[in-house]
Amino acid sequence: MTSLSGKGLVTLTDLPYMIQLQILAYLDLPELLNKVAPLNKYFYHLAHNSRFWQKLDFTNSQCHLSLSYLRQLLGFAPLASTLILSRQACDKAELSDDVADIFGEVLHRCPRLIYLQLAYLRPSKEALAGLCIGHRHMQSSQPVGGYLLHLDLSGSDQLTPELVETLARSFPRLQSLCLAHCRRACDSTTGHLGRLLTQLSYINLDENTTPPEALNLLLTSRTDTFERVVLDASGCESRHLAPALASCSRLRMLCCDFAEDVSDELLDSGISQLGCLESLTLRKAYRISDEAFNRLGQFGHFPSLTHLDLTECRCLTDEGLHHLVSNFGHRLEILVLNWCWKITDNTVDLLFDTCRLMSSLSLVGLHQLTGKQLPLVPERMPDLRFLDLRNCNAIQDPLCHQLVAQRPCLCIVDFFGFIVDGSCDAGGVPEPESAAGFAFTERWTRPLRLLRM
Repeated sequence: MTSLSGKGLVTLTDLPYMIQLQILAYLDLPELLNKVAPLNKYFYHLAHNSRFWQKLDFTNSQCHLSLSYLRQLLGFAPLASTLILSRQACDKAELSDDVADIFGEVLHRCPRLIYLQLAYLRPSKEALAGLCIGHRHMQSSQPVGGYLLHLDLSGSDQLTPELVETLARSFPRLQSLCLAHCRRACDSTTGHLGRLLTQLSYINLDENTTPPEALNLLLTSRTDTFERVVLDASGCESRHLAPALASCSRLRMLCCDFAEDVSDELLDSGISQLGCLESLTLRKAYRISDEAFNRLGQFGHFPSLTHLDLTECRCLTDEGLHHLVSNFGHRLEILVLNWCWKITDNTVDLLFDTCRLMSSLSLVGLHQLTGKQLPLVPERMPDLRFLDLRNCNAIQDPLCHQLVAQRPCLCIVDFFGFIVDGSCDAGGVPEPESAAGFAFTERWTRPLRLLRM
């Protein structure tokens, strides 16, 4: 490469300093430390620029990451505001299970952390207690700032209700707390989390056997702050859950999983009152009737609703979906109707006519669909990027290939779970539910990613 003057070669050091930083930003932290920093003093200081060490995300790291090396990396990041370390990242980096033992060191080494994700690392009780001790040390050494606002401990098998309360007292400024798949973490005392965490706006208790009374108490104690709630509704009665949800008037995202026991009252008296909803997920709501969906579609007022997931709502028919789509369809961007067996081609015609902004549509297991409307997708759904047709046995493969040939940017998953390629029968095999939830994940994790920066 020649220089602008036409003489000699342009090296990285000849470029403006900010451009050098932008180029090095494409490298992950281990590469910066192993390949850039050892070159000379200039690159050593360049690689240790605080810009690179404010967000420590090892999720996609391809480098070998040992426990001692992780400690070394944390030592270089005293100004870090984000640390993301999941079981997936540890397995990829061949970290041992002892990685959970550094919990107590995390806040010593990174006292300004705001976002901490330690999902599925299965830490011991001692390690979790060390996290609280580390936070108390952080408070004494950094009285201004440096308080955790977002904590993700998903899949922590050793997390007990006593430890949850200790964490809540140690991190009183938490705004989001994820305890998904922490099967031993909740009991009757969980309802008091709202009293301890006065700024809590997001709580995730998915696949977590929280007693219904404690869940209702938690919701009603934070009606002024809750904006996003993910809960396991198994065992919950609608007559108690509905008023608790209705009181959370600021909710923008609600996910009720395992809702086998809830009835029409949840829609009529609870969800219908949440006018700020942008995302609504009701999974396995077997007992909610089609008439309740009719009423929600006719009388519900959700001016901002863009994501709707009704997976395994078995009573939903064309009539109920017709009212929902007629009311909300022109704003919907993501719609999931997996295993709603009573849906037919008649309502899908209305979907294609109404949902012009749709980007992701999941129709898994709808065996009555024939796919005769698929040729209309390019014209009527110009923004559609993902279409899941797994287990739709009446839809013929040539229709899918023809559609992909017309819209190469459209990702279609066929009956067997293969991604359809316009030039061959199948591509790679996607992870279950991964593509269907892409837009949802992108939408609701974006604010957290902005906080990490």
